[in-house]
Amino acid sequence: MSGKLDELMNLIRQVILGVAPINEKLKYRAIAVMIALVHLSYVAVFAFCKIEIMLQYNIGAVIYYLVMAVLVGRKEFQKTIFSTMLAEILLHSFLATIMLGFDWGFMLYTITLVPLIFYMCFTLSGTKTRLKIAVTLSMLVFVVYYVTLTASYRIDPLYIESVYSSVPRTMYYYNTVLAFVYCFIISVLFSIEVKYMRVTLENENLSLERDAKYDPLTKLYNRRSFNDYLRNAVEAAEKGEKDVSLIMLDIDDFKQVNDTYGHNQGDVVLKEVANVLRDNVREDDVVCRWGGEEMLILLDVSADVASRIAERIRRDVESLDMLCDGAHIKVTLTLGVAEYKGKLTLREFIEVVDKRLYYGKEHGKNMVVNS
Repeated sequence: MSGKLDELMNLIRQVILGVAPINEKLKYRAIAVMIALVHLSYVAVFAFCKIEIMLQYNIGAVIYYLVMAVLVGRKEFQKTIFSTMLAEILLHSFLATIMLGFDWGFMLYTITLVPLIFYMCFTLSGTKTRLKIAVTLSMLVFVVYYVTLTASYRIDPLYIESVYSSVPRTMYYYNTVLAFVYCFIISVLFSIEVKYMRVTLENENLSLERDAKYDPLTKLYNRRSFNDYLRNAVEAAEKGEKDVSLIMLDIDDFKQVNDTYGHNQGDVVLKEVANVLRDNVREDDVVCRWGGEEMLILLDVSADVASRIAERIRRDVESLDMLCDGAHIKVTLTLGVAEYKGKLTLREFIEVVDKRLYYGKEHGKNMVVNS
């Protein structure tokens, strides 16, 4: 029991913080039960006042909302239930006001319908032209309110003589409190859902930002984002703030891997090599999939240190034994290393390390070239 309570409290905290959505079924079911309880209280009031018509009406309303609380879990009923609920509240307010007078405060509920209409229109899934529907329904509520107000001044209440004089004022206070509670609950629900949508949107934007920066296969930085890091590093190197080196590497004979084992296995090789690169650099170093099977590493070290790192990477990849669909795949790397010197542009800097990589490919592969 304690575990379920803790789980419930944790869920409530997540909903309030905006990291979890409000359960749709529970939300609509709670609204239905809440309205049913209000009508149940009216059953007692009208039984006490011996107003048979409103007594029978509210008994029927209690039954209706309890049935609705069961059916509301099915999405196909939600719009219908909302429409009938709106009509029922308007009808009840109108009838009670005509029979008992405006001083009972039943028309206050029509005012609470306006925020409820906007809330329901904007949260019920699949509702098109939400704003137009919400405005139209709100105008309908206003018309009903105005017509009822006018009629109540021109028509004498039907049951005023059978009611104690203190009852209308008591009911006005009661209905005022309930109307305020309704508005408060709707506002809280709307605020929570807006917060959840904002948190969700922020998370989606962060996800899109990450997707824009990283290669989807290897999870390394992509070429576009790498250029930004390289530009900043080169600017710092020109000011003498730090050493900057590049390692460019290429998987030897990678086309043969794809041709022999298939592109799916080639993807496995790319991911395994990417893991080796991550394991051999610091958290602040930048590793990028430059294109195809070529990768670049940006390091804040001298060429000598970068060469030692490149050699370690070469040995680790050479020792890899990748099992793919029963086949043992082994690959090697050729790596070029260059340290930023002088007034090189970004393209010229990359061309230097690219030429050293190309030299290694032409002179035996599986080696590190740093000059």
